[in-house]
Amino acid sequence: MAVNIFYNQLEGPILNIKAFHEASVDALRNNKGLCGNAIGLVPCVPILATKRVIEKEPGGDGNVYKAVLPIGQVVAVNKLHQSEDSMISNNLKVFESEIHALSEIRHRNIVKLYGFCSYPKNSFLVYEFVERGSLKMVLSNKDEAMELDWKKRLNVVKGVANALSYMHHEHSPPIIHRDISSNNVFLDLDYEAHVSDFGTARL
Repeated sequence: MAVNIFYNQLEGPILNIKAFHEASVDALRNNKGLCGNAIGLVPCVPILATKRVIEKEPGGDGNVYKAVLPIGQVVAVNKLHQSEDSMISNNLKVFESEIHALSEIRHRNIVKLYGFCSYPKNSFLVYEFVERGSLKMVLSNKDEAMELDWKKRLNVVKGVANALSYMHHEHSPPIIHRDISSNNVFLDLDYEAHVSDFGTARL
């Protein structure tokens, strides 16, 4: 099996599999920030500190952590569990769908995927950190819900609509998210919406 992902502007750790480890320099060149154990790549920068910010409900795909890199950048890390045999196939599909859907997307209302890595027991997806958390978390907090007035709520709706319009009409091939909910819409400090969780998306 050969890997050839040159000129794709990809970022983050490569998969921890033989095909990537044995890939040539030319097969990996001209990407924005790939790292890992392969010829021509720099080692990945370790995460300095982590703090769990969301613990998904039973049946979810894993836990999301707030992580601070040594350079000071704050990111969100989604740790997908693969410890049970019955979960491996489903979580692998979620992992692959998320990477496939987000690897080429650059839109202000869609959460950015910075990188990923996969191990036998766990897989990790690294995203931009969106400060206020999910819309569901905001609405569940009385004080924050009052702060989210109707003008801000309309702005959230517009942001989600912009993201969906981009995925359906501007991206090629079109992306169907299939799981838009208050759990998967995140708000930044300016109450701008960022759509996340493409694990069930279809291209």
